[in-house]
Amino acid sequence: MDMVIEKTIGDTICRVHKTADFTILSNKFIGSTNISCQAITLLATAMGLPHNWNYSVKGLGKICDVGITAIRNMLDELREWGYLTITKLMPSKEKN
Repeated sequence: MDMVIEKTIGDTICRVHKTADFTILSNKFIGSTNISCQAITLLATAMGLPHNWNYSVKGLGKICDVGITAIRNMLDELREWGYLTITKLMPSKEKN
């Protein structure tokens, strides 16, 4: 017996009441066949973090519960396909 799944929300309009804890992702990004599901998940996770978040490979590894090598591979993949630009900031010489 075949199952039929019907959409309950129209194709063109979906109204969402946004809160401060909300992230919108493009379907083209989510459905990309150029990058792995792990890389999509990492980017979606990073996009959901606060704008002033201090990103680090080690920190992303803890959030995603994967090793540093896996995070670096995902970041390389995202950078290769133009989903990510990395800018390294040197620590300030000030105490704070």
